[in-house]
Amino acid sequence: MVTILSLRRGKWKLVLNGQLVEEAPAEDEVHLSNLEEGIGEKVNLKEEEPEVTEELKQAAEIWRAGIEERWEREFAPEK
Repeated sequence: MVTILSLRRGKWKLVLNGQLVEEAPAEDEVHLSNLEEGIGEKVNLKEEEPEVTEELKQAAEIWRAGIEERWEREFAPEK
């Protein structure tokens, strides 16, 4: 199973393992968009903005780890 995750910070939107168009295959594992310049999210800026890409990827992983920890603590079935 592929987990799709998106994160927005200001004008930047990062999509990990995602579909940019519904029902289409994922175009890239990492897609960074500048929503002020391209609301259609057609241009992947991950190569042009590596620092922003890495910062948002780290923030997404921290968020995901917190969600998984909460799931284990509060919702996971007893083993």
